[in-house]
Amino acid sequence: MKEKISTIISSFNNNEIAILLLLVILLIFFKPLRTFFVSVIKILVEFFIKNKSIRAMVIELIVYFCIITFFLHYIGLWNLHHFKDSILWLLFSGFVLYKDVIINKNWQDTMRNYILKVISLSAAIEFVINIICLPIWTLLFLIPIVCIFQMMSAYSEDKEEYKIAYDFANNIIAIIGFGILIYVGTKLINNLGILIQKENLKAFIIPIIYTIAFCPFSLVNKIYSEYKQAYLRLTWRNDIKIPVNIKYVWKIYRFCKLDFEKLNKFLYFLTSSSYLSKTTNIDELIIEYKKQTTFLKFDSSCVGFEIDKTLNLFSTRNIQIDDYKYVEYDDGYGNYYGSKFLKMNIRSFDNIIYSAEGTNQVIQKVQISYLKNNLTPDNLSKKSDETYTNLCKLLYSYCFQNTRLDKDLLKNEFTISQEKFEITNQIEICNEQVTEYNFIICVKEPIYSNYYTNNV
Repeated sequence: MKEKISTIISSFNNNEIAILLLLVILLIFFKPLRTFFVSVIKILVEFFIKNKSIRAMVIELIVYFCIITFFLHYIGLWNLHHFKDSILWLLFSGFVLYKDVIINKNWQDTMRNYILKVISLSAAIEFVINIICLPIWTLLFLIPIVCIFQMMSAYSEDKEEYKIAYDFANNIIAIIGFGILIYVGTKLINNLGILIQKENLKAFIIPIIYTIAFCPFSLVNKIYSEYKQAYLRLTWRNDIKIPVNIKYVWKIYRFCKLDFEKLNKFLYFLTSSSYLSKTTNIDELIIEYKKQTTFLKFDSSCVGFEIDKTLNLFSTRNIQIDDYKYVEYDDGYGNYYGSKFLKMNIRSFDNIIYSAEGTNQVIQKVQISYLKNNLTPDNLSKKSDETYTNLCKLLYSYCFQNTRLDKDLLKNEFTISQEKFEITNQIEICNEQVTEYNFIICVKEPIYSNYYTNNV
């Protein structure tokens, strides 16, 4: 037992020993910090005891962590020398990775960022610095100084009167950091073999394995939590008898899969409309949902009209979104309206505006308006004409699956009626200088459920 404890203690490097010593000194001689730590521990213990779901999550994470650790020990990659580093990884990386994947919408980016972080150059540098440490007495002197200058830098940032102090603090921190790198680099040149020692290589590889192993585990739990919420939301309407069971939820999963945004939209469609009073057959409801969200379906939202995505549609076709800005945007639980206008050249008097209207569930109309001013120079006016016609044709081809629009939008007024959409091209001469063109695409049968009748 003594040998095991000795092995764990010997795994602490000079950096960690210096930080622990300084922390102990602060806790002994600085009463407010001691009181703060005691309060934090009490709050965490009470929160852990009272909150069953958090307690279950923590126990689940610890059990999974122990399984991975046992496997690594079984294949010879882990021993007691790595105990301290493994615990620190679980506390400061494992729990945070799990939480971020569960909470964040862009869970793919979250997992990718965590994996890139443990294999990045900064991770390698941090690994080397933890192996080749400064003498402990030097660290006990430097750490408080760096902390003081870090606090000085944070306090004086964005304060013009303290700009000199801010620059001075950052320069001192940079000099200390550069000095540490020189020291580590010199030691590394004289003892390069230390990096390829078996135990040190293991210490570098183990966090990578933990991170990669926790990513699919976190994703599985995210899927479970999302579809558990789906189950609860389906049983929310007490006035409707929904035959919610594993098979029912499984069909929803087959429809939405890992697109949790789509899942939320579909559930909102079910629980906020009258469709469940007509049928509880999940296959029929999925078909109905597809029908009602045909037009730009990925831009409808369970909590409101996602005007950003709708108005940014054109940015996918080499039109820089930086050229646009908001004119108006109204939100709430009901009808939505948003528009943006294209900033033309400073010498141009032309304006191109495109807007969208809809409800929580579906976009009902997209309109592109073009105010053509005769005061605009010919070369700029020609560019405005081309931009407007390209935007209109892009929207038309999107709705009609790449079908071309072979009409002159600047000369012809017309109306095209199709099965799902109605397209109108209007021309109005406002005065001698300005002509207004409007290209409008409307959904023929937008959603009008009892929900909107009663609440809007």
